[in-house]
Amino acid sequence: MSIVDILKPTRDSMPRPERNQLTQVAQQVWRFADEQAHELEKHADTDRYFAACIRVAASNLMSMLKLSSPYMSESGAIFRNLLEACIDFFWVASFSESQPDKCKRLAENFFLYGKAQFVENAPAYSKLCKSDPFLRDIKGPFDDIDAIEQCRKDVGARVFGNSWRYDPAIFADEAETRWKARSQIAAAFVEKAVRLKQAPYLANLRALSSYSHFDPAQLSQSTAEFRDRLFDRDINIAIGFVFDMLMFSYRQKMSQPPQALVVLQHQFLWFST
Repeated sequence: MSIVDILKPTRDSMPRPERNQLTQVAQQVWRFADEQAHELEKHADTDRYFAACIRVAASNLMSMLKLSSPYMSESGAIFRNLLEACIDFFWVASFSESQPDKCKRLAENFFLYGKAQFVENAPAYSKLCKSDPFLRDIKGPFDDIDAIEQCRKDVGARVFGNSWRYDPAIFADEAETRWKARSQIAAAFVEKAVRLKQAPYLANLRALSSYSHFDPAQLSQSTAEFRDRLFDRDINIAIGFVFDMLMFSYRQKMSQPPQALVVLQHQFLWFST
């Protein structure tokens, strides 16, 4: 039997974490995510953007745990949202060194897009609220003229495509902001930023997208043991995505991550998977 180098573990040498262990690690990662996001939110839009991604991903992770393996398809739909938050996090981060102005503008757009949508949709939503039996007897936000005008002022002359990601002022073609391009850029960036080789973001995104509809893999017909193991695997991967975002966010601010966070890497299977 060969001796395993603890600093360079292989996939075969790592024991499979049990559900209880993964749950404990996820809860600890969530607490670090909450603390780090709170700190990042004190700073400029770029940091606030990274905080928003971390919060979404950590919340998705905890939601998956609450659903558990009997709801694999529903968990997969949430996992897809977590993955897209991770991809967007590293996609925007990839511009931070070589194109900092683009990074800053994308972060600004993340927050301004919601305001632009509010301004655009307020008249129709206001009309809907007045005739809706659940909303007609209360005051809604869509008749707040001051709020609408402030949002209009904040957005200014910025123009968006189908999401906050496409801004014709910084991208020549909307295709540069679609799944494939963002996934490939993010995967290339994390290999350097967090030493995660061959991150299969695009393949995972395509697979998980189908779970927002039906059960394409017919998992409901699988054994409970198989579903449990597959669910644990998903939780393990999801922990890794949030962990990567956290580690990068500390290094981006030129600060050392807490040692208690660093050691968590040895309590789940941190591999490209």
